[in-house]
Amino acid sequence: MYLISISIGPVQEFIAAARKTQDLAAGSKLLGKIVEAAARTFPDPPQYGVFGPGRVFPTRVDGGGANKILAIVDEDPAAAAERARTAAVEALRRIWADQKLMLGKQWLLIDVERAEAQIDAFLEVYGAWVPVDEDSYPEMRKKVEALLAGRKDLRDFAPAPGNDQRVAKSALDPSRASVVSGRGELASPEKLRAHPLWLRSSELLDGISLLKRLYGRGLADVVLSTRDLAQRSKEPEQMPRGEDDFEPEFPYYAILVADGDHMGERIGTFNTPEDHREFSQRLDSFASKAAECIADQNGQSIYTGGDDVMALLPVSTAVECANKLSDLFLSAVAPEGGEKATISAGLAIVHYREPLSAGLARARTAERLAKESGRERIAVALDKRGGQPLVVTEEWPVKRLVEWPGRFASGELAGRLPYKLRTLSEEWPNTPKGASSSETKQNADALSAEVLRIIKRSQAATGTSAQTVLDGFTIGGPQDLGNLVNLLIVARFLGGALLA
Repeated sequence: MYLISISIGPVQEFIAAARKTQDLAAGSKLLGKIVEAAARTFPDPPQYGVFGPGRVFPTRVDGGGANKILAIVDEDPAAAAERARTAAVEALRRIWADQKLMLGKQWLLIDVERAEAQIDAFLEVYGAWVPVDEDSYPEMRKKVEALLAGRKDLRDFAPAPGNDQRVAKSALDPSRASVVSGRGELASPEKLRAHPLWLRSSELLDGISLLKRLYGRGLADVVLSTRDLAQRSKEPEQMPRGEDDFEPEFPYYAILVADGDHMGERIGTFNTPEDHREFSQRLDSFASKAAECIADQNGQSIYTGGDDVMALLPVSTAVECANKLSDLFLSAVAPEGGEKATISAGLAIVHYREPLSAGLARARTAERLAKESGRERIAVALDKRGGQPLVVTEEWPVKRLVEWPGRFASGELAGRLPYKLRTLSEEWPNTPKGASSSETKQNADALSAEVLRIIKRSQAATGTSAQTVLDGFTIGGPQDLGNLVNLLIVARFLGGALLA
């Protein structure tokens, strides 16, 4: 028998290449269908923990899991890998054949040959395999993953489909040529700026992006736009309004991405396929509960697969949703009495008119910062129009960014407090180099006393106590105070989403 590992991509670039939230959701759903088709070529897992042929991961083919397949086969592994690749490619072709029917006469304005060449060349399917038996499974699993990583590093780098001279590049994926404009043309045909595509004149799409746009149009009744998401901070029941143009009362929304911590190390501890399958089932359970949690918080789930989450949320519920996802991950993934399971998350708060790709990039950057800061936490990036971008990190469970916004909204915390403290942090002198420990302590104590004085003077009689604001903070210098100021600024902004 052989242990075979298969990777299907591209993933992040494919999903993230989007101008509309419908594009984003379509990319995720399309990838899920492609992986499902490939996974179905392997038999279901054997029952009762028997070591034998069958999928190890995912255990369920319809769970919307990750883009990896791990299975045990008792046939030629090369043939099994090729069968999975063929199923993935044919699934993509079938989806394309179904979607292009939506275009009607507009189909005559599409460069069909170029579009289908791009679609046929799109998928990257890699496989690796090693002989395996029950005793060698732990060692062989590590070996096959190392082989797969090496195979992916040796990508085929096939040339892009030709005959693209003087054809404009795609607006969503500049590595491919447009299929909606002719040679030397820099605008989409006017007839494509109507139903069902509603292209902008500058929106030149390649074949893959065109497929996502068409597929996304079928999701128009269930996928919220960035404008809808922003309005949900004020109207939680706001439904998709399609091409309807309106100005939301609160013009910001949030993009949340999260990823499990130390997952590779955890999987490396499994000694049997059954252990791996049981863990896969726990990840499936988390993915299902995560999607429900996001919906309960009035958000739009884009991707919940394995330990990865991507969601769009109203600003008013975003931090609370992140907290709940952290709790769900711990309860769903960590067995009772077993090793702790944590996630790290990035949350980007962006204006609904900002390019979706820019917001996604900020969320990914925030997620990396959360990982680099020690994991088990969230990094919140606030990019307010007319304001300075800033990022704050908080460990789970997040408390201050849940409690403080309501206090700003109710007036318990003064709106000018963050800016008064920021002025203090900018003007307060650093401890001179070479200062003694007693001098350093005196400077820190004096700064803390001044912070307390400013908080007390800026609070109403019924306001939050100064000590409550400083709970958990040690003000050892201007940098520490700067971190507090950033948290207060973010909390004040979040409080704005709660005001009626």
